[in-house]
Amino acid sequence: MSEVQDRHTDGSDDKDYCHVCLTVKAKSYCIECKICLCQSCVGHHKILTASSSHTLLEYYELSPIDLAGHDEDIKQCQIHPNQEVLLYCQDHDALCCCDCMVNHRPCIPKYITNISKDFKTEKDYANLLLDFQSFEVEIKKYYTNIDDLLEKLMT
Repeated sequence: MSEVQDRHTDGSDDKDYCHVCLTVKAKSYCIECKICLCQSCVGHHKILTASSSHTLLEYYELSPIDLAGHDEDIKQCQIHPNQEVLLYCQDHDALCCCDCMVNHRPCIPKYITNISKDFKTEKDYANLLLDFQSFEVEIKKYYTNIDDLLEKLMT
């Protein structure tokens, strides 16, 4: 792979490139195969019988966690154990795999990766950060008081 890395003059990482041809920027990600694909390879992937039914996501929609391949972090669907949970249905407050979506057709489920990206822009997240910062200030005050008390005891 190091020779492939040398070909990326734009400073991109290997993970940004198609895992099949290795020289073209990734356009999609196959959930089942866990590989990135360029536009040309996506076409071939859809034609092949073995992969024609695979779910492809736009590469730009994926988080670094998705691309890191941490299989142990992936939740399996409780109804369809051979499927990964990818979607969240707000209407039913339910985590869904692709097979579950049959029961959620009138709903508008969202990809979990997209929801997690939006989380940091939410007001609740900003408030949580402010709370943590104020806790940090308070804790530092206590440490300072402890240090002062220890110094008095030593003298």
